[in-house]
Amino acid sequence: MERLTLDHSLVEQLVLAGQIPAAEARTHKRRNIVYRTMGEKENVEVDVRKVDLEVGDRLLLCSDGLNSMIEDTQIAAIVHAAPSPMDAARQLVDAANIAVAMTTSPP
Repeated sequence: MERLTLDHSLVEQLVLAGQIPAAEARTHKRRNIVYRTMGEKENVEVDVRKVDLEVGDRLLLCSDGLNSMIEDTQIAAIVHAAPSPMDAARQLVDAANIAVAMTTSPP
């Protein structure tokens, strides 16, 4: 699995600068400070990148609601094991919802 984009956030900048490890970004207390959002301004600067795809390649478009709740390795495992893109999407949502429930449930 290859990540194609970067977050426009304070925590991403801290990771890129080597000030915090990538693993800490997932739980950092300032992980929700973002520099670029849709709806904030009339014109939004977007990142554009050309990607050469091969037969069998898959693209997953997701938000921090998924990748902040489950690890990349789990995301990759679910996508690769699912029999269809629809099944993968359902399983990813289920895994993220389970992770949310585990972090918000009282001990």
